[in-house]
Amino acid sequence: MTNKLRTLLIAIPTGIALLIGGVFLVDTSRHADEIVRNTSIGGVDVGGLTAERAIAVLQTHQDTLAATPFEVSVNGATDTVIPSHFGLSIDIENAVSSAIERNRAGSPFTEFGKWIGNFGATQDITLSTQVDHDIFVLSMEALSDTLLNDPPFNGGIGFIDGALAPQYPTTGRVLNLADGLQKMTAEFQAEPRSPIVLTDLVKEPLLTQDHISAGIREAQRLLSGPITLRTPDPTKVLTVTEDQLKDAFI
Repeated sequence: MTNKLRTLLIAIPTGIALLIGGVFLVDTSRHADEIVRNTSIGGVDVGGLTAERAIAVLQTHQDTLAATPFEVSVNGATDTVIPSHFGLSIDIENAVSSAIERNRAGSPFTEFGKWIGNFGATQDITLSTQVDHDIFVLSMEALSDTLLNDPPFNGGIGFIDGALAPQYPTTGRVLNLADGLQKMTAEFQAEPRSPIVLTDLVKEPLLTQDHISAGIREAQRLLSGPITLRTPDPTKVLTVTEDQLKDAFI
């Protein structure tokens, strides 16, 4: 083998390496503010987009998810609900930040290896589902009224044939908030979505029989005769009769 041939054989791979290195430097510098190619977030292609453009694309994706109804049921009763009404959304900002940072840190050799890998299969970044818990709780309570219509009764005091009568508290049934949250967040990004079977649980009233019994005793005391209200001015006196007190209770 001649020296010229040997030199040529050495120079060819060296030139190819320099060419690839040059392409790497130009490509990474020209697209430094973009998400690397072959990247998706939650299944949405964002490769080559700037952060601002990726956020806009994912916002459109979120709007679609939030407007697509869930089919829900409990104990045979069914309804359709809008996810946005339950405070569901996706964590766009953190996902885009992760995509921008991907393959942007490390030594030049590490970055070069990742750059080569970006020409392969698409890498997907997880898109987390988030929820506004205050909105979720309010909407689930309203959904309980629609699907179950069995809220707990806190009790009270009434009159039957002119006599005080206790109305004792009773338990009710409401939707299981923790179960509903887990199932709705799990299905929010699913394509296609499956119907959600919710569960319910017993809800205790705020008052007990002891509270009502104590209220009855106090009411009986107040209704045992007229009540006179006096002020420091002896001319200003108010007397409330038993019948007037009963009217106030009813």
